Amino acid sequence: MKKCNLPLVTRPIIFLYAAAFTSCLASYAHAAEGEKDWRITPRIGFSPSTGFLGVEAQRGNYALAAGQIEIPVIFTKETVKVTTTAFRYYFKGLNDSWSASFFNWHASEGNAVGLSAEYRWRFGSQSDITTGLSIGYGNKTNKSAVIPSISYGYSF
Repeated sequence: MKKCNLPLVTRPIIFLYAAAFTSCLASYAHAAEGEKDWRITPRIGFSPSTGFLGVEAQRGNYALAAGQIEIPVIFTKETVKVTTTAFRYYFKGLNDSWSASFFNWHASEGNAVGLSAEYRWRFGSQSDITTGLSIGYGNKTNKSAVIPSISYGYSF
């Protein structure tokens, strides 16, 4: 039998994203007629879920997010490019709402995973500001950190 070469932290991430995708499909099957559309939201700001510049796709209470972030390395002039991905659950769907999310940061230097609690304020039907706090854990550094977030999104 061939041994799995995926890093230990990557295996539960793959499982969680598969579960999130399945949940999105299930919510589509049970959603009311007016809630079946996807809402795509480009985001700018700082968020563990979408980085400095990212995008979020939401259907009903569930959302998948991805983005890019460049983090400066302390005491050097170097930066590290990080790809972010997240699964987010909004407690009140497309309205002003608390959300909980699981995020993953991937860089050549290693992965970090974490959980976020955020609140989204909607302005009109398309603009929103999201703020929150996250806790993340890096597998290479074996350290955790509390990360504040704020981002602006415009849905279409």
